[in-house]
Parts: sequence; structure tokens; C-alpha cells
Amino acid sequence: KVEQFAEVRLGRQRSPSRATGPYMRPYMRAANVTWAGLDLSDVKEMDFTPEEQEIYRLRAGDVILSEASGSVGEVGKPAVWNNEIENCCFQNTLIRVRSDGPLPQYLYFHFLYDASTARFSQVTQGIGINHLGAKGLSSWRISLAPLAEQRRVVTKIENLFAQAEAIERAVDAARRRA
Repeated sequence: KVEQFAEVRLGRQRSPSRATGPYMRPYMRAANVTWAGLDLSDVKEMDFTPEEQEIYRLRAGDVILSEASGSVGEVGKPAVWNNEIENCCFQNTLIRVRSDGPLPQYLYFHFLYDASTARFSQVTQGIGINHLGAKGLSSWRISLAPLAEQRRVVTKIENLFAQAEAIERAVDAARRRA
């Protein structure tokens, strides 16, 4: 279970009373997590007290996942946080997974598979909006390989994605020439 090797936390709820204040901080929300990674073109700010900043601040290596969607195929869509924005927090439309050992990229690729194949639908709840929830993700079981194997798997997948991107660029270039 994910809770056996990681801290799983739902983000802080947004409210009108937090739209201004002395501790305004940028925060990630579901709209910032795409299938292609993080979209930082529209980052909002919210007031997080110093205590809340300690709880909800993102750290390099945190995996963030979309908590809910009207489409079961969008639930759990992940991204890895790499300190793209200093002192950035996260909203309750996201779930943060902070690993206590497994490689964040390995978890990311596992969650990417689970989300893209709608496997998370096994634990979502709700009518109209499918919620994964921190509890659902905490109890989610994944295949956890030894660390050396995690490194090998991550390297292999990253190489395959790089090859796919190169092929896509070549096809685009050929189309432009035609």
C-alpha cells in the first residue's frame, strides 16, 4: 500500500477568505497537472499561514495527482514536482505523495499507468465527480521493485519517451516539408 512507503496528503481547501492576506503563496491545483507534465502558465496565489506552509509546501520529488474529475480517465493524473516555483503549496484538488524510499519517478510512472488506464476507478467515489481521495490513494497497492530495479525501469521508460518524442518531431518535420 502507498501509505506503507509514503506520506499521502490532500491539499488545503480554497476559500474566499484566503484570496488575500499577509502570507500569499503560489499554489498548484488540478488545472496545473496535465498529461504532458506541469502547466505553470496560470498559477494562482492563496494565503497560507506559516504553519500551513510547513504542511502544504511542495518539495522536490513530491508526486502530485489530480484528486477528482468528471471523467474517470482523468482521476489520478500525476506530475513530479521539481521546485519549479519557490515556496509553492498545493490545493485540495491535488493529492501529494511524498516518498520515504521509492524513487519519485518510479512512483510517477506507476501512477501514470494507473491513471491513463483508469485503474484508479476501482477506488474512486462520488456521483458525477469521481474522487480518488487521500484515503483511496493511501490504500492503493502498487508493485514496488527493489531500488536498483526502480532505477533501471525509470531509465528504460525515460529512454522510450525520448525516442517517441524524437519520432514525433521527425514526423512533424516531414509533414512541414510535404
